[in-house]
Amino acid sequence: MENIRITLICCITSVLALGCASKPEDIIAVAYPDEAYAGLSCEQIGRERIRVQDQVLAATGQQRSERKKDQAWGWTGAILFAPALFMMDGNEETATRLAVLKGQYESIERVSAAKRCVGNIAQ
Repeated sequence: MENIRITLICCITSVLALGCASKPEDIIAVAYPDEAYAGLSCEQIGRERIRVQDQVLAATGQQRSERKKDQAWGWTGAILFAPALFMMDGNEETATRLAVLKGQYESIERVSAAKRCVGNIAQ
């Protein structure tokens, strides 16, 4: 009886861990070419930084929301019924979008530093 209980707990924990959407902070930036921003002025880089930063924040919020939804489905399935576990999708699309946006932001920061831009003003 004890072995069955331990096995059941391990299975539920595995499903919860593998099926859930990733934490936004655990998503690694995808390499993005600096050449995409190299031709921009410091003012343009500043505007682009704000635009991408807003998108990163929005995608982070969406990823967090989807993670909470997946966790809720996981606990519902663990407590009430197993079919709810199939409702967890992990949402790779949002995670991929967030990884690309993080890469864009890092690229903007590198180009900005190379051009010695401070905010929107070149030095």
